[in-house]
Amino acid sequence: MEIMENNHIGGRRLGFWSILLIFSGTFLVMLFVTGLLQIWIASSGLSARDSVLFGSAAQGVLAFIVPSFVVARLENDHPFAGMGLAGRQEFRWYVGIVVLLLLSMPAMNQIIYWNSEIHFPESMGALEESLRSWEERAADMTDLILQGNSVMTLISGILVVGVLTGFAEEAFFRGGLQRIMIRYGVNANVAIWVAAFIFSAVHFQFFGFIPRLLLGAAFGYFYYWTGSLWCSAFAHALNNSLVVIFAWLRNSGVMSDDIENLGVCEAGFPWFFAISLIITAVFIRYQKKFFNR
Repeated sequence: MEIMENNHIGGRRLGFWSILLIFSGTFLVMLFVTGLLQIWIASSGLSARDSVLFGSAAQGVLAFIVPSFVVARLENDHPFAGMGLAGRQEFRWYVGIVVLLLLSMPAMNQIIYWNSEIHFPESMGALEESLRSWEERAADMTDLILQGNSVMTLISGILVVGVLTGFAEEAFFRGGLQRIMIRYGVNANVAIWVAAFIFSAVHFQFFGFIPRLLLGAAFGYFYYWTGSLWCSAFAHALNNSLVVIFAWLRNSGVMSDDIENLGVCEAGFPWFFAISLIITAVFIRYQKKFFNR
């Protein structure tokens, strides 16, 4: 009675490798189309920020959403139901997501700090330098999107970075990849963590890999527990939107960077991390109160 129960309603049973090939093939084709579209957008005379936002929106729709819906339609006469986009919703699910994200914030901030402070042995210095250069390029792109303090920059950031990107990535990694693996017999926990690993890896940010892996797993469990892609998309969109909102508040002079360092301990025992981790673990242990269908 978990997330896969609706995938056989009027569905066609294709082979696992056939489905995976169609899924990945459609992704690669749409990624190529997205690349061409992004080149055209970059030459259209838009500002650098607007070009990145429109390019990101195109990538979300074409490269992430389209492959998942193509596969879901091939498998199922009711693709929305198969992906978890139809059916009842429970308000308590969304309350549970908000509570869990808030409880885990100090622990996640500490993990983000620890991951960013990883240093390789001297013999692997060249590799670390390359990885950090990738990280800096990604940071420059993020800073470009998050710049500005007008109301329109806030709204456009939330809509594209928060809502659209959150939904698109959940459609691909949870409603697509994770769902396919579970449907064809892969253990649910394995499928959730494999999808989370790939989700984190494709961002090409090693010094943010672990916290993104944990977030991806959390989104995967929200999807699995509730059977609703809307739940994981809500969690993803909320996480991304908070980043946009905090950046906008900083740009407006309303808030400092301290919120992102909440609970971070650079020396000594990380008490906030330990307390946040324990409370989060207890909450997850008794998650059935919030997330069971």
